[in-house]
Amino acid sequence: MVTILVIILFLLLYKSRIVVNEDYLSIRQTTCVNGVFALFVFFRHICGYVEYTSPWDIPMKAVDNWLGQLIVVTFILYSGFGMAESLKKKTAYLRMIPFNRIFNVWLQFAICVTLYIAIKFALGTKFPAKKVILGYVGWESVGNSNWYIFTIIMLWIGTWAVFSLFKNRTEVIPYIAMVVYSLLYIVLMKAVGRPSYCYNTVLAYNIGMFISLKKSFFDKILRDSKKWLILTSMFFIIFGIVCPLAMKNTITMQANVFLFSALIVLFTMRVKLDNPMSYWLGKNLFGIYILQRIPMLIFSKIVFLQEHIYIYTIACAIATLLLAWIFGKLYSMLWGKLKAVYMHNKA
Repeated sequence: MVTILVIILFLLLYKSRIVVNEDYLSIRQTTCVNGVFALFVFFRHICGYVEYTSPWDIPMKAVDNWLGQLIVVTFILYSGFGMAESLKKKTAYLRMIPFNRIFNVWLQFAICVTLYIAIKFALGTKFPAKKVILGYVGWESVGNSNWYIFTIIMLWIGTWAVFSLFKNRTEVIPYIAMVVYSLLYIVLMKAVGRPSYCYNTVLAYNIGMFISLKKSFFDKILRDSKKWLILTSMFFIIFGIVCPLAMKNTITMQANVFLFSALIVLFTMRVKLDNPMSYWLGKNLFGIYILQRIPMLIFSKIVFLQEHIYIYTIACAIATLLLAWIFGKLYSMLWGKLKAVYMHNKA
């Protein structure tokens, strides 16, 4: 699987430029970064279906093991930043969160869950009604990835509630309230026995929101090369010390999330990513993330592919990209019609 590592390096380096990157938090830039980490998620998931034992697989497995749950940090970090930016700049955005954000993502998720249930049924697996119901809200899995969707929707619900309560979106109070909400979410998830990966990267969302709130401060770091170099070196050294301890407990993991988030932001201040492939992967992140387990599941039943794991991997990758592209096209048409009806009824 060294090939995936090579592809990741290609996505990072091709068309990248070392500059004072004023667009370090632009939609295109953050989408490109997410596209790179989409490949890490693909590798993590496919390892649940086949075992890579070749010496050529060791580098990718080592990087994956080193990063651990940090491979999803940018998804949550940039979601928090984007949400806060939209709340600051669009006066009507808050009242549209339940429809444009929460319902929109849940509907996509529900469609995909239905696909998984149908495929599992065709393969001979039946789920009890309770599991199906919990599957549709993201609490349980019916073969799909679920925890991230449940978590991000809960964060969006919290954002909508908090910012509805605190009207001033440029003061620090609602942002602190969101930190309290996230901490309560972590405590609750831990108390009910959810796996640690369901909650240990949640605070990346709050980090993203605070970056938006204090963006002028970060822009000053961007333009001060000496300060940028000192901060980057300091965070990198501390990250190297803390990273091996990250999975010891929730507290050290939160420190790791903070350090990794800071390093990603600092990295993009000086390296401008503009790879069309990574941008496409990031733009189709939802479909790639949710649908990739369908070919992994189906192809795992084919003996030839299980005996030739690299052909299996290529087949899964191609099928995932195709499914994500088709899903994106079809859902865009569906959502366009639903949104038109919704806006007409609200008028």
